[in-house]
Amino acid sequence: VRAASPARLIELLVHPSRFDHRFCSALLLTYRSFFTPAELLRELTGRCSLPTALEGREGAGEGAALQPVRLMVCNVLQKWVRHYLRDDEMTPELLEALHSFVD
Repeated sequence: VRAASPARLIELLVHPSRFDHRFCSALLLTYRSFFTPAELLRELTGRCSLPTALEGREGAGEGAALQPVRLMVCNVLQKWVRHYLRDDEMTPELLEALHSFVD
């Protein structure tokens, strides 16, 4: 990817059939150029309910169609929190938003 909007970057990041580990690592290393930590979390968690995540899945129920996307979001969030999110970025608001998503 040479150029893309922040929304498109997130879409590519969590697309279940096109996951690229190098792209994921590169984006998580440089996300601060595009997002604050709270914005990244909001964009990632927002992908769990977007109708565009259902493209190409005609005939499947919404829950079944979104399941692979939700799994990708969870995997990316886990990688981000474990390896790329700095301690000083973990604000109480961000922590609360993360807990709300996990619950």
